[in-house]
Amino acid sequence: MTKILVYGTLRQGFGANRALKDATFVRETRVPGFDMVNLGGFPGIVPNPQNKEGVVGEVYENVTDDVIEHLDHYEGYRPDDPKRSHYLREKIEVEGDEMFVYVFNKPTDLSWYQPIPTGDWKDR
Repeated sequence: MTKILVYGTLRQGFGANRALKDATFVRETRVPGFDMVNLGGFPGIVPNPQNKEGVVGEVYENVTDDVIEHLDHYEGYRPDDPKRSHYLREKIEVEGDEMFVYVFNKPTDLSWYQPIPTGDWKDR
């Protein structure tokens, strides 16, 4: 059973959430170890082990391979060419569950991007 954590425009209340219509919403949660930045109309998260507050996201389960393929395209993830990917699909552990999340394949300088201090895209 594939699970995924979404934290921005794929969350409930945003138009892109329709991509998850066949998946099952499990819960909203906060995941430590990440910072959120505003990339201009959508967020990205980047690893930061010092961030104990982390980011707010939603967990979905029963995510099919077709949905993952659609999300890879939506997020600009190219499994065959990660260097050119906008996001990378990575496995993380959230409250004892392993799941996928899309992490911003960031440039080395994040100063160009506005941070979202609360880690919640709804607070932008």
